[in-house]
Amino acid sequence: MGTFVFTDELDYAAQMASVAAASVSLAISLFVCLASLWIYATPSARHHLDRVSFRLLLCSMIVEVVYDTVYIFLYSDPVPRTANSVSCSTAVYLLLATMGVANWLCTFIGVNLMLAICFGINPVRARLERWYILISLFMGFGIALVPAGLGHFGVDEVYQACYFTQTDPALRIRDFMTDLYAWQILSSLVAAASVLAVLVTLLRQSRATQRALYRGNDLNITSHDLHTIASTSMSHSPSDAPRPWFARLIRSRPRQGTSSLHRLEDKFITIALKISLYPLALIVINAFITGEDLAYTGRGGVESQGEYAVYCIYYFLYGGRGLFFGLIGILVDPCIRRGLPAAYQATFRPSRLGDTPITTLASGYDVEKGATVSHDVEAEAAAETITDFLASAPGPEPSLSDLPAGRQGLLGLFEKRQDLAGAEERRRPSLQVVYTRPSTPVTVLNPPSDPLTPAAPTPTDVITPLSPAHIVLASPKTPSHTEHPPLTPVAPSTPRRSRQSWLEPLATAVLARHDSPLGPRRSSDPALGDTARRRRELRVAAEKMYAEVQAQM
Repeated sequence: MGTFVFTDELDYAAQMASVAAASVSLAISLFVCLASLWIYATPSARHHLDRVSFRLLLCSMIVEVVYDTVYIFLYSDPVPRTANSVSCSTAVYLLLATMGVANWLCTFIGVNLMLAICFGINPVRARLERWYILISLFMGFGIALVPAGLGHFGVDEVYQACYFTQTDPALRIRDFMTDLYAWQILSSLVAAASVLAVLVTLLRQSRATQRALYRGNDLNITSHDLHTIASTSMSHSPSDAPRPWFARLIRSRPRQGTSSLHRLEDKFITIALKISLYPLALIVINAFITGEDLAYTGRGGVESQGEYAVYCIYYFLYGGRGLFFGLIGILVDPCIRRGLPAAYQATFRPSRLGDTPITTLASGYDVEKGATVSHDVEAEAAAETITDFLASAPGPEPSLSDLPAGRQGLLGLFEKRQDLAGAEERRRPSLQVVYTRPSTPVTVLNPPSDPLTPAAPTPTDVITPLSPAHIVLASPKTPSHTEHPPLTPVAPSTPRRSRQSWLEPLATAVLARHDSPLGPRRSSDPALGDTARRRRELRVAAEKMYAEVQAQM
């Protein structure tokens, strides 16, 4: 076997591969930034970006754009860059500073996840997001400023590029550790501790974690919460057949209605791993780059084909760092994955408000009315929602009736529809159908106050057949001398909208999630028809959910 010789051509090929990786990373980072800008500019899709972790990722992608630009400038043609030591050292400072900022932003994604799940801290109400960004900027630009002032950055004789100026192996390793890799190792350790704490919490307290996760969204509801709707359970009674002796020794749990699905603990661990991919990717990249850089300095070059392969991977990771974080944000993170279709739908295929499908599940997760939704999707949407505590700006907790129309979730959609309907009603002239009889008092038809239960007819509601001549349109009531005339036509006075006015559509959407064969069964009371039974089920579900929402506020 021939002896491997590390030539300048091989070194140049590795550098060009890293420049290509940096170019792809730049394109993906720009795509994430522009896609987020488009989603944010679309009001109906903006709520998909309302997550602390994604905002930290977006800041990281902005920093990665600067990093990739500087990297391409330095290493696409390193010979002219090394001619000017001032521009070379300045570019290295920007390169390492932006790399440090991106490192700490990804680290704080894991820290934010740990605070939310392990300690029950709401990062939004605690105003921690600004501190995440400020600390990251300080750890990146502030720490790199010291070695830049000491002249550690400039023309590198070892790599034949702009990097560290020290050539002595021992002093070079010292500069590597104090100026760069000690802080990268620290950020990786913090990220690893955060991810480990989250996984241990989910393993040991999975049921408590489930309640903590659902606590962040006041409209999330599980199938267990609707057990009062069904008169029979999905899980059949255990068989009366005798079990083998070894089966009786095994402590088994009662079967749930979703026996075909995986255990809930496994689902939440999978969700936590998805969210933890940012710090996990950071740990892997930093560990590989640090190890190879120190090993290359210690051995003084590349001496075999295997070392050259590792050297090429090192260069590729150094240039394409943002590539991995951007792919995670596009393919795994639900913000862009759900925000882009919503922005496209609102921009190129706008639909009328009445045609908008009823939204349910967690905020930002839309399911058409009547669609069958698996509990895997329910758990994922719920966990992704509260992972970063997607609460609005801190302030006094509003009551249920005062929730704004822009609030995420099902209630915001119905509030918006009611507001639009009220505005449309105020623009119409207020007219009433009045039935008159000769020498008899005027009788006005009044609708029942409860939309769920039709009221029994009263004597004033019973109208005998009249001729068309006796049916007139009555204008708004003429004000007396003690009343102020209305500026605009006023709609007929109707009883105040009770809370049941939105409970029926709300409960309908909730029950639509459980219309599948795995969902709870309907009541089989023979005394009630289908319509009456459905009304009773809706009322029970809505009243229970209303009580739970009030208890959480």
